[in-house]
Amino acid sequence: MGHLRTMIGLIGDREGFAQTGGIQTLVQLLCGRLQREGITYRILTQAQHSTDDCSSLVVLGCSSPWAYGVVLKALLTKPGLPIHWIPCYHPPRFVTHRRRALLAGWALRHLQRLGVCVHAMTQNEQAYLNRGRCSLSSLAFDCEGSIQKRSGGAVATHIPRRYALVFLGRPVAQKGWPAFLQIVEQLDWPCLGIIPYQPKHRIPANLTVLVGAQDDEVAAGLRESKILILPSDYESFGFAQAEALLSGCCVPILGEWPLWLNVPELDWRGLSPPETAQRVREILADPARLSQLRLRQMQSWNLRVERQAPAIPPLHG
Repeated sequence: MGHLRTMIGLIGDREGFAQTGGIQTLVQLLCGRLQREGITYRILTQAQHSTDDCSSLVVLGCSSPWAYGVVLKALLTKPGLPIHWIPCYHPPRFVTHRRRALLAGWALRHLQRLGVCVHAMTQNEQAYLNRGRCSLSSLAFDCEGSIQKRSGGAVATHIPRRYALVFLGRPVAQKGWPAFLQIVEQLDWPCLGIIPYQPKHRIPANLTVLVGAQDDEVAAGLRESKILILPSDYESFGFAQAEALLSGCCVPILGEWPLWLNVPELDWRGLSPPETAQRVREILADPARLSQLRLRQMQSWNLRVERQAPAIPPLHG
């Protein structure tokens, strides 16, 4: 391409992936991979968003209008520049923020026509976004290794699990925080919420909340919990679910999570908070069954279909 050196520009939002969540985890994994391969990169921000020194661009997520503006400018000023887009895409029929999803889908399809290569995580996302340059990709990173390292390695079976339920994520409706609170209120056991910022809702008396927890605190909280309850409407991959599972939690499916729908007994989609609370009571009353379901879910995770998908190609050319 005539570039003197490899320099990947990473694009997320104006602040450079400041929001805690799956995209932040994804960029950490990607940066780790680039460092291991000896590839130079920099994260573009509003203060420093010039692409003049970039030999390629990689966009993570699809909710920042600013990112679309940076890409459009690059397409106009540097024709032929390789641009890869890894969206956190939510198909409109599965989510509450339907208009945003429709707009993002429209934009990603048209960007493909301009030469941007979009990497979808699941087959239904690929079908929705496909315009010829949309590939079905795995993350191509050692996700399990990174999550296992954060969760402390092998599951310690001797650690008492004092929390019946745990929530890990942003305390917003998209992630199901209000529904989680309603479920907790139906139960008598101690529960745990691990969230990045102070919530607006009233906290039930039996719920302990960790705000802005560090990695070791997150890992400890998951190891002390039995069931992850995350009533999010859609999950492309599910970093929180994976970390909880690898920490010894059971993970009921409470939304449209394409990579997780392989254990029918844990498919709790469509249940009301009282109905979900009743399922929790039933599963906690039988520890052997809880352990068996987690084992089956772990086996399903190890065989999930995205492992067979083509990996994201080299991002520096």
